[in-house]
Amino acid sequence: MMIGRGMTLRNLRAGLPLLLFGLVLSCARQDPGSDEDTAGRAAQAVAGADEARESPAPPAPPPATDATVIPELGPRSYSRGQALVKVSGALEIDARIPLAPQESTGDGQITWLQYGEPVAEEPSALVTVSAEEIGLTVSRGNDTVTTAATECSGDLKAGPPAVSGRYSCNDVPYYDAASGEKRTVRLEIAFEAE
Repeated sequence: MMIGRGMTLRNLRAGLPLLLFGLVLSCARQDPGSDEDTAGRAAQAVAGADEARESPAPPAPPPATDATVIPELGPRSYSRGQALVKVSGALEIDARIPLAPQESTGDGQITWLQYGEPVAEEPSALVTVSAEEIGLTVSRGNDTVTTAATECSGDLKAGPPAVSGRYSCNDVPYYDAASGEKRTVRLEIAFEAE
């Protein structure tokens, strides 16, 4: 990073101890005191500058939103439920899709909630839940929209006996296979499974 003409942040940091030492000496000339006192204050100023330069600032915590809260889902299978999906923009899908029980399960590490048949021409949806992320996918034939819940507003609720969620996502990237163009859509999904 350039600070001034020919001066970089690294050069500025390297010269900081000398600058502080000169400042302390300048103040010492105005304030009567012993040479030992002045040397001690200068050494403290230089040591403080070195510590500040060597210790990085702690990272800021990520902002807390409802979409970042991921409840823990234990191992289980799901036998009924549905998803209401609406995709608008470059792709239009508006459907109520039943849960596919044979494809919906959780092993304690990751949970898959499959709604509809994933390779069919009819709309389908997949919700994946792990400790790191909630994934949202809606598809119809070759058209697929995928995003992470952290890019959306909404939340996931889990408790006996059901899991439910509602997310609204703006500007989700979508690759239009027919035109070969990258576009964006709005995705809204509400789902439940038990």
